[in-house]
Amino acid sequence: MNGDWRKLSFIFFLIIFFISHFNYSLAKKNTASKTSLQRSAEGNLNLAYGTNEVSMPEGPKYVVIVTWFNYTSKSWVKQIGTIIHEEIVLTWGDPFIKTVKRGSCILAHDLHAYAPEHVRKWNRVKYYDEEINIYKKIQSFALIKLEEKIILDGVHFKALDINFDFKPESNINTIAAVFSLSPDNKVVYSAATYTRTGFGTCYQFGDCMQTYFWDKTSCLRFFITNPGSPVVLAGELIGTVRNTKGECTYNFPTVLSYAMNEIYNYKEFIQLWTEELLVAPPKIYSEFSKYMSFYGYQRDGNTFFRAAAILGDSVLITHYPEWLTDDVTDPFVVYRTPDITDDASENMKKIKFKQIVPFSKPPFKSSDIQLTLIKLSNGMKLDGGRYAKLSLSKTKYPFRGSRCVVAITSTQVANRPSSSRDTKLKRTKPERIVEHIEVSLWTYNECKDYVKGVNASQFCIRIHDSVDQGDHCKYIPAGSPVICNSRLTGIVNLMTPCKPSQPRPCTNIYPFKEWIYANMREPEMEAEMQEISTEKKPKVAPKNATATKYVLSIIVIVLALVYLKFASSHDEVNLKFSYRDELQRVELKNDMGVDFLAER
Repeated sequence: MNGDWRKLSFIFFLIIFFISHFNYSLAKKNTASKTSLQRSAEGNLNLAYGTNEVSMPEGPKYVVIVTWFNYTSKSWVKQIGTIIHEEIVLTWGDPFIKTVKRGSCILAHDLHAYAPEHVRKWNRVKYYDEEINIYKKIQSFALIKLEEKIILDGVHFKALDINFDFKPESNINTIAAVFSLSPDNKVVYSAATYTRTGFGTCYQFGDCMQTYFWDKTSCLRFFITNPGSPVVLAGELIGTVRNTKGECTYNFPTVLSYAMNEIYNYKEFIQLWTEELLVAPPKIYSEFSKYMSFYGYQRDGNTFFRAAAILGDSVLITHYPEWLTDDVTDPFVVYRTPDITDDASENMKKIKFKQIVPFSKPPFKSSDIQLTLIKLSNGMKLDGGRYAKLSLSKTKYPFRGSRCVVAITSTQVANRPSSSRDTKLKRTKPERIVEHIEVSLWTYNECKDYVKGVNASQFCIRIHDSVDQGDHCKYIPAGSPVICNSRLTGIVNLMTPCKPSQPRPCTNIYPFKEWIYANMREPEMEAEMQEISTEKKPKVAPKNATATKYVLSIIVIVLALVYLKFASSHDEVNLKFSYRDELQRVELKNDMGVDFLAER
């Protein structure tokens, strides 16, 4: 009996030892794997202070060269980029890159020795608008979508992770790596010290980096070739080098500062625009045309068209449809189309107006709220896909880095078959097409000093200077919706006179949501007011849990078998003892009976 217990105790000891050893080995393996991954991300870079223009070590590449042709300077532009996805490259947002239609990305560290298979073309770019006003401290970077994927095998290429949890205060004076081109056009790296302030004006554009330069030649070359370079700290990307004018006029050796775009602060922007870039672009019309409808009317024998955003099945929103208050006949609304002509509207199903609900009426002052709801007699058939309503913004302003556009209509000449039976004959007709212009949004506090009379329920927008020198008066009509992250954020105001040099005032939708909901009186609006996200993330087991699960299952089975074996043996022993005791009792009883008879 005691021997069996000793055997069982020994087995339990072996099992406990095995489990402890297994967990230790697994933890050690995970730690080693994590350390190995971090070291591979850093690429075994020698980041000693004062290190400059060191050749890249062996290992997977994540630094690439972005090239495109600048039609203004009639020259090819080269800047450094970073692989952050198999189809996405992050780089510096050169203001001219927004107007560029296409370019190339060279997946090599030597620009004199690369093969055609090392080139990936790109034709789509998302550009974070940069304002000229340096006091806004707006960052400048771009995401580029490649036409062909990069094979991220961890041997030849890898994507660099962005540290969105980076804490500036706890990383002051830490050393990071930045990249540039050598005299023979090879990618090299230099050590840089992270700091939030620095010499010169770099702090006006973001965080600052400092690098120690030994001579003027390397200093000049560094500032010319490093824009777009990732700033790599502890194996992860925290920012990109901004195009900073280097003051290489000091006595050398010396330390110089330059600006870093705070990429770690733009998680939502980068994730949102990465998703949009990975989706196929609209083929012909604006992706926001599904939110727009046309309303028209007859006056003096002519047909006029305007556009308004769709808020519900039977409600549109604009600034003020002053044309509908004039002497007009047959006012109507058509939808389910991204373009319209006189001929096309004749064959479309039209919906009559029911009511116009203005918040205020013209003549407008700068501080007036310009909002009007157009209620229809019949509902529109919206499918939520090709034809959809706009949801109202949940916040007063969108988060920094949001994509904001203004949906507009432009008049173009369309060649369409006439109503004649001979369809070969064509005539030109004016066609109104839904388009959109990307804008930057200024809050009330940011634009109140530029536009007199605006109030706290308004904000301003600006289009990029590359679009006809930022002339919003020419391209953006009053009543156009301002859409940020696919939600209605504002309505463009009528500005009389319109001044292209000033930001354009808009009415902020958020303070007037209750007024809008009260005048819509639609069940779907009540549901939207109580909108609560009920999505739950699926439970996903950790990657390492699979191996542990199977090993522990085996251990449980072994324990069960051991227990059954022991229980069986124990029962056999007990059975033997019980049988022997019974024989002894019978013998004793018989002996006692014999003695009793003998006495008698």
